[in-house]
Amino acid sequence: MTLGFAVRAPLRVAANPRTLLLFGANEVLPSKLVQRLGGCLLFLAGLAVTAWTWHSALIQERFSTRLGGLGPVVAIGGLSLMLMPMDIDWLRRTHGVHKPYRFAHYPPAWKAVMVLALIAGIANYLALTRM
Repeated sequence: MTLGFAVRAPLRVAANPRTLLLFGANEVLPSKLVQRLGGCLLFLAGLAVTAWTWHSALIQERFSTRLGGLGPVVAIGGLSLMLMPMDIDWLRRTHGVHKPYRFAHYPPAWKAVMVLALIAGIANYLALTRM
């Protein structure tokens, strides 16, 4: 007796850091091109969420408090991923890992961006609640 559909195993690509990794092959970070494209999508999504939250706050006089703080964080994170994708070789040389597992594994510029993104999210939330 069959269920009428075939179960497919996830596609795996050779563990080469330069290859584009697909479903289930998360041993290393994606290529820089994939990181930049993902960053572009995150940036646009963050901008859209921030704009929608401000539109809701100004026009309807109500908004989602969670999205008010999350939108700028996602936008800044996406922008930084577009401008400076993670370098696998640097991670291997410096920390001996193939992707960051802790905050200490991130480059100093990324640490600064994360703090800046959190500050921007909190500032946007506070600006929305003060209206």
